[in-house]
Amino acid sequence: MTRYWSDPEHKVGRWVTLRPDLSPEDARAILALPNDNLATNSSRFVIPKGNTVFIGTVASQVDDAELFGSYALGGGFQIYIPDVSTLKPIR
Repeated sequence: MTRYWSDPEHKVGRWVTLRPDLSPEDARAILALPNDNLATNSSRFVIPKGNTVFIGTVASQVDDAELFGSYALGGGFQIYIPDVSTLKPIR
């Protein structure tokens, strides 16, 4: 799994994607990332077997101009991890 991020304080978070190959622009659009996430960095993780995850389609967020720009088209898949302490970083 891959997490796209730009804020050093939020390197690890609850949302990851199956797409490790996205450019920052594509990650922002496909994953409908908030304005403050420039997706300039990515971290890869393994989710250990037995953990609860929620998988869903990313919806367009272009109607919420306050948090998202017109780029946030959605269309990708993201995984929500309730307990991020279970994630194992890939180095």
